[in-house]
Amino acid sequence: MNYFDLHCDALYKCVCENIGFDSDTLTVNSNQLNLFDNYYQCFAVWTPPQISDKKAFLEKSVFRFKSSFFPFLSDTFKPILTIEGADFLNDDITLLELLRDIGVFSVSLTWNEENAFAGGAHSLAPLKQKGKDLIKLLNQNGIVLDLSHLNTNSFYGAVEYADNIIASHSFICELCPNNRNLTLEQMRIIKEKNGLVGLCFYPAFLGSENIFERIYQAIIFCGENDLLDIVSIGSDFDGAEMPFVLNDIPDLFSFLLLKGIDSKTLEAVFFNNAFRYCKSLK
Repeated sequence: MNYFDLHCDALYKCVCENIGFDSDTLTVNSNQLNLFDNYYQCFAVWTPPQISDKKAFLEKSVFRFKSSFFPFLSDTFKPILTIEGADFLNDDITLLELLRDIGVFSVSLTWNEENAFAGGAHSLAPLKQKGKDLIKLLNQNGIVLDLSHLNTNSFYGAVEYADNIIASHSFICELCPNNRNLTLEQMRIIKEKNGLVGLCFYPAFLGSENIFERIYQAIIFCGENDLLDIVSIGSDFDGAEMPFVLNDIPDLFSFLLLKGIDSKTLEAVFFNNAFRYCKSLK
């Protein structure tokens, strides 16, 4: 099978714990690359709020991505760099040009907190002028805006300005009310803008430890609401505690087949939708 994952935090763990991509302590590691015929994995750079020198942490993370992850690039494995939280751009927004030059796919404005750009899921702050300016620069540099972690106020502000959008790792409010999940209305807006939604596996967002069943329910819900063409996977592996690992993905695919979801739909959710989206940006 083919697999495209819009979000994991393996890179963050490698930097903080000084481990390599071959470490078995990672949920996503180099020893699993033969699980899939084609495997595209987004690796997020996240700078936590307590890091004082965020620019230095970014540079360290990018170096680790290049030295530990990118050497595994092949015809079947594609590591993709993303940015979770733009705090390091607060004092020097021109750093965005550096991100463009190293091929960053997407940038989110903030994590759960409020910052100079927008309000995260744990705040009520709206999109700020500096956030609008950053989104315009993302547009100019061909970088996708990641809407995951934004609160509702900032979400609606951001989608007005962004050319290309995804929500890399979220779930569905109608199935599990949570300020990190998307409402049906938000998902419809993402569809209107030809965006993409990555379903995460974090039980707190799913409302259950039964991840297989909840992903099944999410796919059925999206099918009933004509949203299957924007649905993909954004696991949050190595960033959220869950009773689920990368090796379980083929079993999840088989489970969904047995539940009656056709293979074409599953191939779209697990790979083709995200692959098509990325190709559309070229």
